[in-house]
Amino acid sequence: MELANVYRARLASTTICYTPELLHDELLYSWLCRLAILNAWGTGRDAVRKIFGGRTVTPSLTLPSHFDAMNERCARALPHDSFADLMEVSTLLPYHRPFLDHERYAQLMEDSRSGNSLDLKLRLGLVANRFGINTPHRFCPACVAEDIEMNGCH
Repeated sequence: MELANVYRARLASTTICYTPELLHDELLYSWLCRLAILNAWGTGRDAVRKIFGGRTVTPSLTLPSHFDAMNERCARALPHDSFADLMEVSTLLPYHRPFLDHERYAQLMEDSRSGNSLDLKLRLGLVANRFGINTPHRFCPACVAEDIEMNGCH
């Protein structure tokens, strides 16, 4: 039983030995995956626990949430100093801004700090519009080739 507690304590601490730069047009989800891989944080569950502090968080590719929990553990490593800059540059939320009034957009920004990404999708009407709750990760082969040429990775 003692060994299990040691393992949990080790997972709870977030040691960041290397912080990759946020690549051009890279989503926060992708950056977090690279951060976890390059720091050898183990399985996906281990990485989620280190980044968000619990196993029950399910990171969202398009509309990430739980920024406060992530900031608490990874503040020094995050690619932007402010939450607003991070949301603006590395998520898809700004693409929805033209279709929302200022108050609703501000509420969605606030919800993404501590809320659930499913709530964000529901409030944006994405689930009702058949965009789905869990969209598969898709990519364009030509874009991957361009990323490898520009960045050395995809």
